[in-house]
Amino acid sequence: IGIKESSSNIGKFGIMVKEVSKDFQVLTGSASGFLGTLSMGAVGGVMALANIAATQLNRLMEHFEQGNLAKAGSIQRELIRANVAITAHYGIPGLKAALDMQGYYGGPVRSPLMPLSDSERDDLRVILTKAGLL
Repeated sequence: IGIKESSSNIGKFGIMVKEVSKDFQVLTGSASGFLGTLSMGAVGGVMALANIAATQLNRLMEHFEQGNLAKAGSIQRELIRANVAITAHYGIPGLKAALDMQGYYGGPVRSPLMPLSDSERDDLRVILTKAGLL
């Protein structure tokens, strides 16, 4: 039926889309490369950042589908730093903190993970604010 490709390797993604049948759906797992993978044939994504930026990612996809690549690219660039913070730098504790910052329930992290320190939380708040997510 389909596959989620999360490596962020645009070449690998393009080859995968080219080699599968037209009814096989290829989704991206990386919000940082969402626009690039859409241009390679992705039909959507299953991305951690969607937990806190679903509206923005949906708008990016809509602009892409309408052919408004300038606007889609602008949204993509605004989200990259937030995605790196959530997925690569702060991980699950960062995602939970971001949900809390947005007024949702992120909740406590499970052992052995540790919650963000106050300074990490402050840094994440700045990143999310700059991305328009707070």
